[in-house]
Amino acid sequence: MLLLSYCETVLQSLKILLGSTETELDSMPEGRIHQTSSSRTVKSAKPGDELSDNNVNYGRGKKSEFRVNYRVVTGHGEGRRRKLIPDSMVENLLPVYLHKEYLKAKKKLIKNNTLALETFIASYRAVTMENIRAMIPGRFQHFTDELFLPPFANDDWASQPYEKATYNQSALRHMTSRGLLVRSKSEVLIAELLYALGLPFHYEEVLYINGATYIPDFTILAPDGSIWYLEHCGMTNDPDYLHRHFKKMEAYAAAGIAPWKNLIVTYDNEHGDIDLMAIKKEIESRILS
Repeated sequence: MLLLSYCETVLQSLKILLGSTETELDSMPEGRIHQTSSSRTVKSAKPGDELSDNNVNYGRGKKSEFRVNYRVVTGHGEGRRRKLIPDSMVENLLPVYLHKEYLKAKKKLIKNNTLALETFIASYRAVTMENIRAMIPGRFQHFTDELFLPPFANDDWASQPYEKATYNQSALRHMTSRGLLVRSKSEVLIAELLYALGLPFHYEEVLYINGATYIPDFTILAPDGSIWYLEHCGMTNDPDYLHRHFKKMEAYAAAGIAPWKNLIVTYDNEHGDIDLMAIKKEIESRILS
């Protein structure tokens, strides 16, 4: 399952990050920072007078003095100790203890996310026929799978034989929830999306254009009876693959199969990631609107 695999990868990354954060925390100085502030109002001295605690009453005007003090606090309860940081050391020590606070908050967030992912992985169940049937009341369990599926699953067009691509059959190793073998995990996700949207399709149906043979990924029957084609380009970091893809798009356009008419083209990014939400919106706006 692609989703669980991704979550487990993120979980491992979080555990590594937690370890490095804890190591850095262990290297930080003891204690935590504590800030206090105070102010006092003093009378201004006359010009030429020296201000001290003994002569603050000179002059008629008043002046407010504000001061921030930083202390390092260690221990708890009766063993708690506070040590004032001298003004001369504040500039050097304050960033160190603030970074320590940052690391403590970072550790807490990582642990929260780790727990959330572990809980999700333990409780997640893929949306498959087997798992769905397990949640259906027992009184309906004697019905066959086909009776639970949308009407299009038994549609004549979806179930009738068609000329299917025969090249490199060993690459068909990824199975959808309805038993269809496809060539990539991205195509599994797209097929499952078409199932969910109630759109019947043929996978890799042979298409002849001007004597040449082409293999669209998905040939889709729209609710209005029109035929749409969906091509998913997965290997976007492979120049040769992209060259063949664009040549295919040129042949499609020459045959009247174009994005502005009856073709949807989707792409993985350069890291192999797929945006299924964007693909869903594209299908809904083009075919189902």
